[in-house]
Amino acid sequence: MKYARIVENVAAEVWTDGGLDITPADVFVPEIAVHFTPCPDEVRAGWAHVGGQWTAPDAPEPPSQNHGTIITPLAFRRRFTKEERAAIEWAAVDRADQTNEQRMQAAALRSSLEDQRQATYIDLKDDDVIEGVLGMEVLGLLDVGRADEILGAPVQAGELLTT
Repeated sequence: MKYARIVENVAAEVWTDGGLDITPADVFVPEIAVHFTPCPDEVRAGWAHVGGQWTAPDAPEPPSQNHGTIITPLAFRRRFTKEERAAIEWAAVDRADQTNEQRMQAAALRSSLEDQRQATYIDLKDDDVIEGVLGMEVLGLLDVGRADEILGAPVQAGELLTT
């Protein structure tokens, strides 16, 4: 059997036990985060061992998944914090004591929220979506820079439409 001596998740050295009766439990030294573990034949010193997976030191980074810009309406909503969602909902309320301009802004916000509820999907590159999120930032419903974070964060697998 072949073993690797692991130091901070990297194989420091690799060898064949030569028939010695060694198990990883026999040589585990928790105080210094060094332990021995069985490894496949191709593993050499310098390979990383994280989460049970071996990776060569010169292995290229796995390609990032590009899921495009289309997400579900719920996924879009969840890109906003709970506090932001509450502020947006409150700003959308029509209040008679507000100026006509404020009431029109609230109406425009309600209209945008209804469009999102009715949508089959949200395209983060759609001009109306971009304008709506930037508008929320301008109105002070989002902190400066949050619009870019919401619109520019990479789409995750869980945000995708399923058929």
